[in-house]
Amino acid sequence: MMMKILLKRTITGLIGSFIAFSLVLTLDITTDVTKTAQAERPKIKKRGPGGRQLFDRYCITCHKYMGQGGHSEGGWGKNLRKTPLPREMLMATIKYGRTALGMPAFEGDFSDENLYVMTDFILNELRCKEPLEDSIEWKIGCQEHQ
Repeated sequence: MMMKILLKRTITGLIGSFIAFSLVLTLDITTDVTKTAQAERPKIKKRGPGGRQLFDRYCITCHKYMGQGGHSEGGWGKNLRKTPLPREMLMATIKYGRTALGMPAFEGDFSDENLYVMTDFILNELRCKEPLEDSIEWKIGCQEHQ
């Protein structure tokens, strides 16, 4: 009788040890697979805001929606549709401002990437792009400053 109980406990112990070993082995393999999958997975770079969103957030008060400028709380916003500034000068103006003319400095508010996106928007979407004279944007802001 005693032998039967001892044999039963030994078999139960061996089965328990086998199950525990299997779980440890499975967890170890799963961890390795997860680490490998994470290592091979490319990092996805989240895009920041676009030029229009940055312009609307920081510039629209003085330079108006279409970039035509005009009278505002801070004085007279320049017409960005007619700006002669190249990209480097435009970036410097946004970053360091022109306080004597009422243009605040935005140094620290933009990353270099966002600054490039902003100037790209101004140069490619606003500069030299007069809207049609019968458009609502022209009637609201541009026509009166001609």
